[in-house]
Amino acid sequence: MPSWVNSPTAKAAKRGGVEKNQLTISTIFWVVTATGLVLNYAVQLGGNAVPMLIVYALFVVTCSCLIGLWKRNLQDAFYFGVLYSLLAYLAVAGGRLPSESVGYGWGLVGSSVGGFVGVRWPKQFLTSVLFSGLLGVVSMLSCLLVTRVDLSNLVIFDVLTAGIVGILLKPFTLVLQWLEANSSQPRYVLVSWLSLAVLAGNFLVPVIGGVQR
Repeated sequence: MPSWVNSPTAKAAKRGGVEKNQLTISTIFWVVTATGLVLNYAVQLGGNAVPMLIVYALFVVTCSCLIGLWKRNLQDAFYFGVLYSLLAYLAVAGGRLPSESVGYGWGLVGSSVGGFVGVRWPKQFLTSVLFSGLLGVVSMLSCLLVTRVDLSNLVIFDVLTAGIVGILLKPFTLVLQWLEANSSQPRYVLVSWLSLAVLAGNFLVPVIGGVQR
């Protein structure tokens, strides 16, 4: 496999000479199953959930390819781009948003910020945190401006929140990379737990807070 496909994280995660993140039958089975579940989730939600999922996928492929090829690290660019876009989709799809464009904006935030923090660029921590926050704001704002959405107070709140999320994704990614390097579990197990946490949150918000998504 070309060196520019392998990530530093994957190289450091070898166990007994076998790369932990190599493509195995169980990995393929998990990817196919997870894809089917997400598609079924989108169909069950109805409305614009399926078109939104398609746009999210386009965002991930575009951002991850550009960032991954530039930094010669497609694996981490795709992994974290997919991870954060998936979590964003599960969080906003079917929810009450001030504008549909906000939902698409979160997909671009997850894809772009996830790609950059995944490949660890910029290298300096503080610079990377500030860059991720700025990128989150720019990603959300660009979707809103392209679709000519009126920047109401609720929409501006999402723009500011995108910046905060971008800032937090950098240290969060470092924690995930540390856990991965010190764990024998494959990457898809971590994705499963994080996705379950988001879905559980979707269920508990209306139950505990009495607020419908």
